[in-house]
Amino acid sequence: MYFNLNKKDKIYFEKIGNSNKTILILPGWGNTRETFKYITSYFSKDYTIYIIDYPGFGNSPTINKELTIYDYAQIINKLIKINASNNIIMFFIKSSLLYSLIVLLAPSKTRI
Repeated sequence: MYFNLNKKDKIYFEKIGNSNKTILILPGWGNTRETFKYITSYFSKDYTIYIIDYPGFGNSPTINKELTIYDYAQIINKLIKINASNNIIMFFIKSSLLYSLIVLLAPSKTRI
């Protein structure tokens, strides 16, 4: 599935499972949702999994703009707002700055 980031850019994500408990998986830089296919199949029994392909990776087209860490946080925040009400965010990234920005943008929907 895709969501529109703006009028011309779109981001690919997958929804796996159908539970009222949600996990949002954020691949590490350069990885795609395919990296997590075994994890998603395991956890989708008990959770709804949302997993994203960042711009230029997997099925998400490249965006014609240099993205900042804040842009990535905004992309993730938009996915949270569109799809999930209560999220457990599972990171596979080495960026505490990105995590901090996401929590600031969606404090009621994220937890450690």
